[in-house]
Amino acid sequence: MNKLVVIGIIFLFVGISVIPISGFNLKQSSTMSSDGNTLYVGGSGEGNYTKIQEAIDDAHDKDTVFVYSGIYNEILIINKTINLVGESRYNTIIDVNREIDAIYISAPNVNIVNFKIQNAFRAGINLNSNTTDNINISKNIFCSNGHGIHPYFSNKNLIISNNIFVNNNNGFTLVCSSNAIIYKNKFINNSLWGMGFYMSSNCDVFHNNITDGKKYGIFLYGLSHSNYFHHNNFINNSMNVYFILLSHRNKWKQNYWEKPIRYPYPIIGSIGLLIPLMLNFDWHPVKEPFDI
Repeated sequence: MNKLVVIGIIFLFVGISVIPISGFNLKQSSTMSSDGNTLYVGGSGEGNYTKIQEAIDDAHDKDTVFVYSGIYNEILIINKTINLVGESRYNTIIDVNREIDAIYISAPNVNIVNFKIQNAFRAGINLNSNTTDNINISKNIFCSNGHGIHPYFSNKNLIISNNIFVNNNNGFTLVCSSNAIIYKNKFINNSLWGMGFYMSSNCDVFHNNITDGKKYGIFLYGLSHSNYFHHNNFINNSMNVYFILLSHRNKWKQNYWEKPIRYPYPIIGSIGLLIPLMLNFDWHPVKEPFDI
């Protein structure tokens, strides 16, 4: 009799957790504009700027600010449509020495590529505006920040790709946002979670390595739903995934869960006091990790 009750509860969970999620079109992603001029920071060229913010202030929409390798101890405010490009993500370093944010974006159509961004008290990159559509953040390293990237109210074409999030409190935390595409990132040894979602939905999350998380690989809370997590590696996290507060309606498909699994992988969570235990499932977990 007890076995029949358990089976019935599992089927109830399954009925709630399976939802249709539409496909995503990567062709909508931000692309680097080549229509403007290029301003140079650092290096030895004649007329090069010494401060990144001074170059940003002088730039016009669609310009590129190219930053040579070096350590830059400054907070950046990006309030116009520009490309901010570093020479090398290992050697072009923005270090704000525990100031609130390293980079604050309040404009659409911004690309940030090839930086190491570290030691921000709150966020390496903070997007806190409903005007921050078409943002592309790629090929960066985020290290020793409160959050590597912390978007608020970003609802169109936020692209997070090919970044490394290592030794942050939280790697990436999406708040009140939707339609982000998060792929080919590495989340390594972050203290609370690699990826967090709060009241955020309809995101496509794939081909990411989520490893050595001290608490959660992915944490979903506050009615985060209709997100699609597929073809990711979860390895050596204290808990691979946890969800609470009505964040149970997400889709999980063909992820690698640390060891070969021949049966559906259960994802544990809670949707409130009345239903303290809830399950989602990855019905088709893969047996080998992806090469990411």
